[in-house]
Amino acid sequence: MRTGIVYHPDYLLHEQSPTHAERRERIAYTIDMLDEEEIWDDAGIKRINPRMAAEDEILSVHTGDYLRRLKEADISGAEFDTNTYGPPGFLKNALLSAGGAVTAGEAVMSGEVRNSFALIRPPGHHAGRNFAGGFCYINNVAVMTRAVQNSGVKRVMIIDWDAHHGNGTQDIFYDDPDVLYVSIHQEHCFPGTGKIKDVGDGVAKGRTINMPIAPGSSGRVYRYPVL
Repeated sequence: MRTGIVYHPDYLLHEQSPTHAERRERIAYTIDMLDEEEIWDDAGIKRINPRMAAEDEILSVHTGDYLRRLKEADISGAEFDTNTYGPPGFLKNALLSAGGAVTAGEAVMSGEVRNSFALIRPPGHHAGRNFAGGFCYINNVAVMTRAVQNSGVKRVMIIDWDAHHGNGTQDIFYDDPDVLYVSIHQEHCFPGTGKIKDVGDGVAKGRTINMPIAPGSSGRVYRYPVL
């Protein structure tokens, strides 16, 4: 069974500014490597074209008011925080990114591929139910997770390893007992959330697991036994 890679050239189009940390080079270098190593031609790889996420899929994780704000910002541009600007026309790329995540999940669920890698942007794990931030507008993994749940999957585990805590993903699933959200991130780093004591709410208590680690930690930290 093959591994799917979801990608579209339009993922290179989104740009807050030519010098912004979240710019096209974030995945352009990866695409260059895939081309040079002829990964696309490997029999074990299947290239998958994404689709745009539908509005009802966005509303499965974000509020209607937030989606309206995104649409308004798409017309004239808007600054969501000091690091996150939505340039005019950004929403199309954000919807294609979210749709790419959903497409990756659909390919696995249908048996088309064994697993999928969504090579998409803009990113998403800092986007919460009703807020953007950290270069993120739509929470891609959350939209995909809801789509998988709606297809009949009872329980989902999200493992988020990044220097930054996925505050948006935690916000969306904090009270969902059917989603186990695990975040491994650098402590005292942006956005300052993801404390060990944050474990979920109500019937979902224990379904959020935060593991902040010290800067410069080696691989040994990941293997350290918890007694």
